[in-house]
Amino acid sequence: MQWRARALHDEAGDIIGYVSVQFAVGEHVATADNRDNLHSQIFDQHALPIFLLAPKTTAIVDANQGAERFYGYSQARMRRMHFTDLTDGLSASEVRAQMRRSQSERSHSIVMRHRLANGETRVVEIYSSPITVRGREHLHLLVHDITERDRLASEVQRRLYYDPVTALPNRSLFNDRLNQALRMNDAAGSTATAVLRIDIDRFRRVNQLVGQELSDRLLCLTGERLAAQLSPQDTLARTGTDEFSIIMPYVWHRSGIARLAQRVYALVREPFDVGERRIHVTASVATCMAPKDGQTPAALAERSDATMLALKRQGGDTWGMHEPEHTRETGERLRLAEELREALGSEQLRLAWQPTVHLDDGQPAGGEMLVRWLHPRHGWIRPDHLVATAEESGQIIALGEWVLSHAARVMTHAGAGWTRPVAVNVSLLQLRSSGFVASVRRILAETGLPANELELELTESAFAEDSAVLIERLQKLRSAGISVAIDDFGTGYSSLQYLRRLPFDRIKIDRSFVSGIDSDSDNRTLVASIVDLASHFGVTLTAEGIERQAEYDTLRQLGVPKGQGYYFGRPEIVDPSRDHSTAQPMG
Repeated sequence: MQWRARALHDEAGDIIGYVSVQFAVGEHVATADNRDNLHSQIFDQHALPIFLLAPKTTAIVDANQGAERFYGYSQARMRRMHFTDLTDGLSASEVRAQMRRSQSERSHSIVMRHRLANGETRVVEIYSSPITVRGREHLHLLVHDITERDRLASEVQRRLYYDPVTALPNRSLFNDRLNQALRMNDAAGSTATAVLRIDIDRFRRVNQLVGQELSDRLLCLTGERLAAQLSPQDTLARTGTDEFSIIMPYVWHRSGIARLAQRVYALVREPFDVGERRIHVTASVATCMAPKDGQTPAALAERSDATMLALKRQGGDTWGMHEPEHTRETGERLRLAEELREALGSEQLRLAWQPTVHLDDGQPAGGEMLVRWLHPRHGWIRPDHLVATAEESGQIIALGEWVLSHAARVMTHAGAGWTRPVAVNVSLLQLRSSGFVASVRRILAETGLPANELELELTESAFAEDSAVLIERLQKLRSAGISVAIDDFGTGYSSLQYLRRLPFDRIKIDRSFVSGIDSDSDNRTLVASIVDLASHFGVTLTAEGIERQAEYDTLRQLGVPKGQGYYFGRPEIVDPSRDHSTAQPMG
């Protein structure tokens, strides 16, 4: 008989063992010495580390030159060692248990960490099988260095399941752990699982003010603060650009989650020292619990969204627990959004005209076209609800184009007697649209309305988004002859810095400064300052919300040239066939 050996390879092409075959040659018979000699030849010549171990004690009986090169110990030294001396992070009993399993299964692979003679740690995969050499049972171990493969696998794992900025679990890992928590909760049956969602209010604005680098650092610091409040079994994840989420798998009472929500809310409101800057932010914290508010991640996400939306509609900077009416309100808003899509193609939407007058003589000075929605079931929808629904459902650009197009057509209607200019409200979302400037120019061309008879009103908070792109779009509109006004001035991000940079033609003083101005000295002082400011920048001024003769008289004395409000008439639904231009003061 003769012996021949063939190597066994894994899927990556690496050698994991050998098969030896004997075959007859004449009348000779193979002996144990033949097998032992063949094993010795393969053992010595193999490039990878190979060990022979005593199965019960894991003492190293022999180690080849490949092991000497890889581990840095001499072969003689390793023959005086136990295999457990090489392992890192496993006890001797754990290693022996792995070896016993290899012996019983006849073939086995193990992944563990090994420490080399120089102190370096490597990840190895060990293929082990029992073997008889010189009449004695041993374990044959072939060692493969998979450190780089393990590093790449860990990197892929990190990218798939962890946020690159904060190193916290991302939404995918959050959902996986939430599933686990819900299953454990379902099995236990005696506790609840709580989910907290933390949204940093107006984070986009913070990002614009301090830049990406400091914003990322702020997120990291926020994550560190939140993590310090949690127990080891809780999970903190970054689940959105400005959003963190917490899973509390074992909650006994609603009071426990309420206390945590209050602590989280208060912590985020404390100032952050980021580099050389001190940054103040606020947060909205929405909470829900399983099984009360839902028994699946999808159901809990829906309840969390509904609660967060309710908090945001209150202005944010608060916390709250899910209530059934939150879900009902969300469902109603979704229905309203679908009905708005239908309204845009029907006659449910109407324009309303609110005149502007010269305060010195009460003569017409143009006016503002507003949009109103006559809903077939709910009647007239509140204007703020209409705009919020359009923005939340992504229909604000379509709604804004409808208003501008119909307003321009009404203003050019023959014989209507409209006074110019006509003002139309524009949302920040419209201005962000890359096609907005082209859309305005197209509507003017189609309707024949002169550009100098159109004024676009943007809220002060929209002007706070001081981006080069938005400034460029405003400049293009003004270059075409269109006027730009700051609406609700004094309620947003007033600063001389943005007034100097941004292109605008008119300031509209918010109604909160006009109400009671005849008896409120603080409001009179503020409005007088705004009059001086408008004069300094060479822009016109209009006061909103005039409702009484005394307010009218005071504003006129302060030098405010134009006014608008119920004192001159409430907004009227537009009938193109009649003259809406005259609006006399109510005596």
